[in-house]
Amino acid sequence: MENIEKKLEYINNPDFYVDTYNADKDKIIQIPLVDYLDNTAIQNGFDSYKDMLERGFSIDYSISFKDFYHKDYPNLYEMCYTDELIALYNACNKDKEVFNEWENEAKVYKEGKVISSNFYRALCEGSLLEYAKEYANFYNQDKIETDNEIDLD
Repeated sequence: MENIEKKLEYINNPDFYVDTYNADKDKIIQIPLVDYLDNTAIQNGFDSYKDMLERGFSIDYSISFKDFYHKDYPNLYEMCYTDELIALYNACNKDKEVFNEWENEAKVYKEGKVISSNFYRALCEGSLLEYAKEYANFYNQDKIETDNEIDLD
């Protein structure tokens, strides 16, 4: 039960949003993560997301993170697994300037060009999770998360 309360506390963060398609408006809109999860649970026959969790079910919303970033960071989106994106996002303390820099380096990699950077080397070697940990340590962060609990701001 304590784990359920932690999940509910996490998703109730007012800064967590998910992009979703609104058919009535024919466009992508942002809704709070808690509303998205509640609505999805209700559509699947539960009273709420909490009810769904209490019955032993869950919703994997990690794909929402990847979908959220595919528009702004198409090269990272294409070249990274979700856990790598999450690790990088947390490692740079959600700094969009750093993410833009990594996006540019991923683009250079896709174009077949070579540059000298630690990120580029990690991308080439397939060691982005290790790079994220090193990057986080360099910036004195205690922990780098690679699970699905992320901030979608």
